Amino acid sequence: MNCGTDDTPESNDPSDPMGEDPGTLSPVVYFTLEVEDGRDTSNTDDWIIIYTENGNLLDFKPFESSENLSFEALESVLTDQLIITFFSQRSGGGNTLNNFSTYPEITRGSRWILKEPDAVTQTRGNVIGDFDVTITNVPGVVLFNASDAFGGLTGSSSSTNSSTSINLSLFENGGEYLLAILDGNKNSKYTFIDNLKDGDNITLDYNQFTSFNSETTISLPASGEYFSSVFAYEDDQEYRHSGGFHLNKIYTFLNDDVNLNPLPIPFLDRFNRYRTEFIFTTNDYRYSFLEYGNKPEKIEIPENPVMTVENTSISDFRFSTNFSFFYKTGNWRFSSGTLDLDWVSTSWNIISSDTFTGDVGAIPQEILQQYPLINLSEITYSSTRLYLNNTYSNFILQKFIDPNFNPFRISEEVIIFSK
Repeated sequence: MNCGTDDTPESNDPSDPMGEDPGTLSPVVYFTLEVEDGRDTSNTDDWIIIYTENGNLLDFKPFESSENLSFEALESVLTDQLIITFFSQRSGGGNTLNNFSTYPEITRGSRWILKEPDAVTQTRGNVIGDFDVTITNVPGVVLFNASDAFGGLTGSSSSTNSSTSINLSLFENGGEYLLAILDGNKNSKYTFIDNLKDGDNITLDYNQFTSFNSETTISLPASGEYFSSVFAYEDDQEYRHSGGFHLNKIYTFLNDDVNLNPLPIPFLDRFNRYRTEFIFTTNDYRYSFLEYGNKPEKIEIPENPVMTVENTSISDFRFSTNFSFFYKTGNWRFSSGTLDLDWVSTSWNIISSDTFTGDVGAIPQEILQQYPLINLSEITYSSTRLYLNNTYSNFILQKFIDPNFNPFRISEEVIIFSK
């Protein structure tokens, strides 16, 4: 007989808490969400829903601006990867808009930031007058873009076979004006004008306009409509969706005279920062290119891209293509009613890598009961976006993780197929 000792063997029964590693009984933080101060949640109900990589529900919480949410669970119920879904509902004015966005294959332990959009701090100010510009010796005007550092300008205009005139507003914070012309010979030329005063009447000779320093050319398919734009920004100027000097802006569906192939997109050595956009639309697909930063050296539409959908189910969406891509967005949607009266719209985007398939998890019944107009049973497959220029992991890094990256300035090259 041994006195003062316990001969009871250690339990290996997993149901016996005495046999558990003490660390496994303590919850661990598996995800953190920071909602920046200034991100507007005042007009929406916003939720985050988290699942295991197998689609099993872990937790769901509402959130507001300036909140920090931490999610914990026992190690035994967690998986190495997570599925993150955001839900928002906006109601008012006779309309209800429901939006889901789902991101699978997210590393456990991630810390995400929902950032606020850029605040616009630079403006033209008030109109303080106007001026007239007449441009002579123009061999026909196919396109004429007038702009300043804050974006495009419009005014009453008139043209003849060899001249064009336009009246433009003068602004208190205005500076240089850029006048860019695509002429009847399909050449693009420009000039800057400044030191303007109210009531000025300026005459310019088109022969004194300058050719752009360089071009990026795009070979176009035989049929389709396109839009192109190049907005240029000074080094200390904030990006704006329609701001910046307009070096190029073309809508072929508004102007049948633009029939360039290959299409030259002009650039100026003066600028290092651009917002370059090009969209080409056919009956079968839409190609979209958007880049922030330097002049793009190449914009190339894939030859005859084809996507064949094999299963439209949101839980088992499958398709094949004749080209490679990095990640994808599948969209399912439903709408009913009359706009501004009883309009209801539900949209669900699933953004995932090129190889992901499977169930992304069911929406909690508590949310479905609280928001009965979601109508998930009614949504059907709508479209797929296939991204050609960025990996899924890098997209997640840019959109949610990197504190120094602006998620509203993500460059993308994508082919869109609609049902």
